[in-house]
Amino acid sequence: MADKKENNKPILPTKPPRGNYQLWIIFATIAVVLGVTYMSSSSSLKEVTKSDFEQMVRGNDVKKVVLIEDQKLVEITMTADALQNAKYRQDVEKGPMSSGTGPHYKLKIISVDNFDRY
Repeated sequence: MADKKENNKPILPTKPPRGNYQLWIIFATIAVVLGVTYMSSSSSLKEVTKSDFEQMVRGNDVKKVVLIEDQKLVEITMTADALQNAKYRQDVEKGPMSSGTGPHYKLKIISVDNFDRY
């Protein structure tokens, strides 16, 4: 009888349980969507000239400036007080960042070294 019990064992070992990859697929999808959203938002920002940028800085309307070297681009985020101003409000409401968090404008530059002189 002991021989019959041993013969009932499977010849191959059972497969280990597979991991749950669904969560990783969801995270990857969210990361791709956020990346595409970020990249497309900077391309649809309203472009300003050098003189417009200088006026914004002189008027203390600029909260943050982000220099993107590889694209030779500057992203400009306005202060909350400046966004209440009529001359900026219309541009921001039409743009992709209508929530007010920014960036709100972009400025193309020729070189990074020359931007320091602005």
